[in-house]
Amino acid sequence: MNFLKGIHYRSRIFYDALDLLKLGRKRFFRFQIAAQHIKPGESVIDVCAGCGALKDFILRDCAYTAVEASPEFSLTLKQKGIECISCDLHRGWPESIPTADVIVMVISLCQFRDTSAERLLESFKKAAKRVVIVEEVLKKPRLKGSWFQKLINYLCATDFYVPVDSWYTGSEFEKLMQNHGYQCEKTSGRYRVGSYGFNPGQDKVS
Repeated sequence: MNFLKGIHYRSRIFYDALDLLKLGRKRFFRFQIAAQHIKPGESVIDVCAGCGALKDFILRDCAYTAVEASPEFSLTLKQKGIECISCDLHRGWPESIPTADVIVMVISLCQFRDTSAERLLESFKKAAKRVVIVEEVLKKPRLKGSWFQKLINYLCATDFYVPVDSWYTGSEFEKLMQNHGYQCEKTSGRYRVGSYGFNPGQDKVS
């Protein structure tokens, strides 16, 4: 079974298949949530961009740049003509990443919870006018060492992935956002949104 180790970030086909199996028709909802916070013509930095799915949900006149650690996904992005900065954010926020109107991170902050999540949240605020964090949250903490989390860590095991014991619960995510001056909002279902630099009720794109 060693060929499966780290395959989540080595194979786009496996990545998309697992996403479809887990979320079905709702697999794009997280990108739709993020896109609602991006205005026409804005520059966007998509952190932990995967294969750039968010780009399909924002307006074409937006300048889109992906930040991605996976060499395979970075190659896919470049083949699609998407500007991509390849880096491992566990090592810090690189100076090579330009400033932007909006920084977006979709379902990835939990991967940094034991290493650099708090540092990244502050770096985002310095690198963009506004920040949007969309995160999948749990109703209650997952048991440490659960078989599901072990499986996820195995499928994600690469040199740029740090294993985690569990994802954030809703209350943990909200507290983290508040501690760093981010607003927090609930969405229908499994997601929470942390945002910085927005005017409540005014900056959302319908």
